[in-house]
Amino acid sequence: MIRGRLAALVCVAALAVGGACSGHSRNATVVLDGRPRHANDEGVVTAVSREKLTLDGKRTYRVDRHLQSFETTTLKVMPLLTRTGSYVQIGQDHGKVRSIASYTPVVNRPAQPPTAFHTGTLARGKSGQVVFSDGSVLRVSPGVVVPDAGRRARAEIDVASHRVRAVVVTG
Repeated sequence: MIRGRLAALVCVAALAVGGACSGHSRNATVVLDGRPRHANDEGVVTAVSREKLTLDGKRTYRVDRHLQSFETTTLKVMPLLTRTGSYVQIGQDHGKVRSIASYTPVVNRPAQPPTAFHTGTLARGKSGQVVFSDGSVLRVSPGVVVPDAGRRARAEIDVASHRVRAVVVTG
């Protein structure tokens, strides 16, 4: 009886995930299993509607009707229309946003440039990048030291340069 219910639950979950991730777009959906996600663009959402998204007040994209909008740390679905003021990375194709990975809202601290943050467990990265086990890939500024994989850390993102200016071990 328990096996039957478990099998049914697994089937329902697989169908729900498959249905939620399937779309009629030409490109595959973003797999949220920790594989590195390389963004096409990133910045602060300065305007958003169901049809369009603007980053840094400069670059505007159409929004795909099968958009994947998620929070980077938890990988949970996030409503697109609540992203104004947040730092994001997008996956786009031919000017159409197909995925949006949300980091934190921009924080303005005294005597510091506007900053966004990302926390998580570090994974192996390439030179010039910090990669987290949730799949987030961020470019680092020259001279930033990235700690070893497996450490819990916080990346401080300079929203003007779109680069991490510090990686702080948190655990």
